[in-house]
Amino acid sequence: ELDYGMSRQDSSESLQHFQKAVQRHQHGDFEAAVLCYQCAIALDPQLRDALYLCGLAAVSCRRAGLAETLLRATCRVDPALRDAHGQLGAVLLGDGRSSEALASLDRSLALEPAVADALANRGVALAELQRVGASFACFARALRLQTDSAELYFNRGNSLARLQQHAEAVSAFDAALCLQPTHLRALQAKAATLQLRAQHGAALRSLMVARVVSPQDAAACNDLGIALRALQNGEAAYGCHLAAVILRPEFPQAWSTLGLVCLETMRSGEAISAYDKALVLRPEHAESRVGRAIGHLRLGDYPAAWPDYESRWQLTTSRPLTQSTVTGRRWSGRESLSGKTLLLRGEKGLGDSIQMVRYVPWLVDRGAHVVLEIPAPLQRLLGALSGVRQTIAQGQPLPPYDYECPMMSLPLVFGTTLQTIPFGNQPYLQPLPQDVAYWANRLGAGDAERRRLRVGLVWNGGFRPDQPELWEENSRRNIPLATYARHLDIDDIDFISLQKGDPAESELRGREREFWRRGGLVNPAAGLHDFAATAGLIANLDLLVSVDTSTAHLAAALGKTTWILNRYDTCWRWLLEREDSPWYGSVRLYRQGADRDWEPVLQRVADDLRQLAK
Repeated sequence: ELDYGMSRQDSSESLQHFQKAVQRHQHGDFEAAVLCYQCAIALDPQLRDALYLCGLAAVSCRRAGLAETLLRATCRVDPALRDAHGQLGAVLLGDGRSSEALASLDRSLALEPAVADALANRGVALAELQRVGASFACFARALRLQTDSAELYFNRGNSLARLQQHAEAVSAFDAALCLQPTHLRALQAKAATLQLRAQHGAALRSLMVARVVSPQDAAACNDLGIALRALQNGEAAYGCHLAAVILRPEFPQAWSTLGLVCLETMRSGEAISAYDKALVLRPEHAESRVGRAIGHLRLGDYPAAWPDYESRWQLTTSRPLTQSTVTGRRWSGRESLSGKTLLLRGEKGLGDSIQMVRYVPWLVDRGAHVVLEIPAPLQRLLGALSGVRQTIAQGQPLPPYDYECPMMSLPLVFGTTLQTIPFGNQPYLQPLPQDVAYWANRLGAGDAERRRLRVGLVWNGGFRPDQPELWEENSRRNIPLATYARHLDIDDIDFISLQKGDPAESELRGREREFWRRGGLVNPAAGLHDFAATAGLIANLDLLVSVDTSTAHLAAALGKTTWILNRYDTCWRWLLEREDSPWYGSVRLYRQGADRDWEPVLQRVADDLRQLAK
């Protein structure tokens, strides 16, 4: 607290300017106050109180540069003025200069250690410098001095959230909201923390309050849309994100989330437009660029899609390979491959590798010695592909090579369009004879004209603990076993489970007759130790009925009749509004409707199976 009198013997003219400045300052006329203070300072640049109060008025005018200059001058005139160091720290913190802010706040606290505001600002600076533990300690000290501060509890919650102590963070945000129920940032932070704990309903309630508190706040509207999307209420989420970009058209995150929700609600053209807007505002945003690629791919506009799809390497989550593993010279399609070793690198999905090895014969025709780096379960099968010199399991040491190319970049390199997909109407993989013979013996060879129809089944894509970004998508893709069995327990058909991966595989084991009471179900999962074994089994089937999985890609690549049960927000590979696929001539698509109900889809499959069995 300052005495508004002059701190030294000053001229009467300086005093008059100073007193006018204080009067205007007290009445909230900050711009006029700054002018009067500056008149006093011009007459005597060493006037401490004028320098300091002018700095505070400049802060109120949001003139951070002027405020910094004045507060630094105050600290030079009187290094022992604790408040000047503290206010300078606050200004620097607001300008994003956390290290400088911390130094000023430390000087302030060295003069007086028990000042709640300085401790709180120091805690924020430490948090921004990723010194989370020290930040938390600052907020704890500040709360002991000032127990009724909603802002302090809010900052304490942020520190706890950064320390992954989510339950404690929610409690801190609740304490802030008890003191100030309309604290918008506490409502939003509480919701974000609840979402990390998968408590989406509670997060939604917090965000609905935030929307009421600040109906014109675009960020609150966008956050509400994110929460609604997590609860799979895509239409309501779409409305929120649309409102967010109307409220703030220069909001790149809102345009990007609008694009994502448009993709999930099958507004592919609108998604592309939203991503276009996001990329105008933030050109290097990889998620927006990849999202736009997905929109173009769904619409079959492959030339527009493939360049954007290369931005998958810059995604913050779900990168196909870590950047550190991409060390070789990329093959762009222009370099000669004659006599050269080309390393094709599988990415995350098993199905991706199966889909893209169709390009191997074209590479061999260019003279390449092809080496595949792929998941170990694919090695035995793809190692037999004509032209493949060697296979390496992902994570194992690589042999010498001249060029490398990620598999999902091959369509870009070859300029693939819907009309130029290689082997789109013919099989390009072959099962190994020993595996075919093994399964023929297991199942009983029989005369295909006289035996019952053999149908393979897959209802779940498996759980991927290392890819949490796919959990939500998998939940929309998979079908409960009980639902699958209720429709596909059909007389006069021999069903064979090709389901691999827990928890779905374990759910069936030992309970086959419980789910298939009328028809028969064979469950040979224990013998499906790799994809070559699975290919041998598929060769002994008449068709496969599957959700969108790597097994479906395998069956289709083998040329086996494959019925894919396709979720509403379809993978880009299956395009829109068609039952066939340009990638696989043997595929038939059964599409889920906008109600996202699998029951009518399975009923259509069951009816078609009964007709085929006749």
